[in-house]
Parts: sequence; C-alpha cells; structure tokens
Amino acid sequence: MPDSVLKQVTFVGRHSVRSPLPGEIEYAAPYITQPWPSWDVAHSQLSEHGRKVARNMGRWWKIHYGPQLAGSDRPKDWIYSRADCLQRDVDTGDEFFDGFLGKDHNDIEVESDPITTPDSYDPLFMPIHTGMVKVTGLRDAMLGRMGGNVDNAIRVHRPVARSHPAHLRHRDP
Repeated sequence: MPDSVLKQVTFVGRHSVRSPLPGEIEYAAPYITQPWPSWDVAHSQLSEHGRKVARNMGRWWKIHYGPQLAGSDRPKDWIYSRADCLQRDVDTGDEFFDGFLGKDHNDIEVESDPITTPDSYDPLFMPIHTGMVKVTGLRDAMLGRMGGNVDNAIRVHRPVARSHPAHLRHRDP
C-alpha cells in the first residue's frame, strides 16, 4: 500500500553454516554418498563460510529494510538482538550485524543468557529441553507411519537414477 509505513521487522533465524556436531558424521555415514569435507573450525562452531553467509544476509537486509528502519543515528536505539547461549549463534548475530551495519555493528550486542542449569534454557531456542514441546511417543509414531522401518522411507524418497533430457545436460561453452 502506498501510504503504509514500515514500523518494525522481526527476523527469527538459526545459526549459519556450522561444522558437524560430535558424532554427526558417523551417525549420517550410512546415508551419505560422498565424504564430508574437512572443516576449518572445531565441532559445532560457525565456519568461515557460515560467517560470510551471515554477513551477506545482513547486507541483503540492509538493502531491503535498512533505509526504512533507521530510526536514529545510533543503531542500538532501534535494534534488539537475542541469541541462545551457543557461541555459533552469537557469532552468527555478530556477523549478520557486521553486514547490516558495517562499522557501526560494534554498537549492537547480541544478548544471550548463559546456561547454568538445565532449567535455564531459553524456550524460544530450546523448546524440547524446557518442555514447551513434547516428543514423547514421537519416535514410535514416526516408525509406525513408515511400516516400522526407516529404510522404507529412504527407499521411497531415493532419487531414481536416469539420464537428464538433452535440454538439461551440461554443455561446455
């Protein structure tokens, strides 16, 4: 609408590209067809590629929303940022604001609470741990829908090996 004024944008996202969690590669091994790449960071941390992705996302938001949202010369007056306690999530927020605000990104602190007890998880980020989402019986219900065997679902959804039509084949220039 031409006479509308943007007053607020809420962005909810997850962390950017991270290295695998401990044990994740071994767990996924039966389902992958190519070896996993080597990672430049420790398990479960934001990768350099993930940092670039988060900065680029921030740049996109700056182009599309920045001019309409700038309510003050001080970004901390009009931006609020929250992440859960995991370092990859805080780093993703920092990189996002580096892309969105450039040199002014240091004015924005990505707020997060440390996890001190199992009861201190933030329900927005850890709904299962806080009991906001119940998964009791979920495994059995899913297996029941798959005929008691995960392999049935994998077999049904595995791509069929066939050649591509001529108009979709790769051609060298």
